[in-house]
Amino acid sequence: MHYQLLFPKKYLRAIDIIEAKRKTGKDSVVLTISKVEPRHELKTQKGTEFKPILHFEEFEKFESEGKGINKKYVGNITNFHIIGSMYGGEVEAWVGKKIAFSTVRDVSFGKLQDRIVILNTAPGGDA
Repeated sequence: MHYQLLFPKKYLRAIDIIEAKRKTGKDSVVLTISKVEPRHELKTQKGTEFKPILHFEEFEKFESEGKGINKKYVGNITNFHIIGSMYGGEVEAWVGKKIAFSTVRDVSFGKLQDRIVILNTAPGGDA
């Protein structure tokens, strides 16, 4: 187990996807959108920011069963463009749709690190 997993967070991180891929042996993690929250208040180093958030059926189920944290995904414009290209521009239509997450390792903020990516194909089931 990676040490970062000893410190659970409420937002989805690259290490969460990496660990899920390791456990399942799959190249991606498929999650079902349960809600799109357009303006979620986040406390950041820049102060208070409002970001769109995706909620997922699978994490809601884990939390209700006492198996984990109800993780949410903080969206960015690039990943929302990808989801929009798959399911259309109306975010209300994304509810119930599946998206596949994976990770890449590249330089970000001046250091080599893993980051989450959304694959640009609509999964038909488990990826």
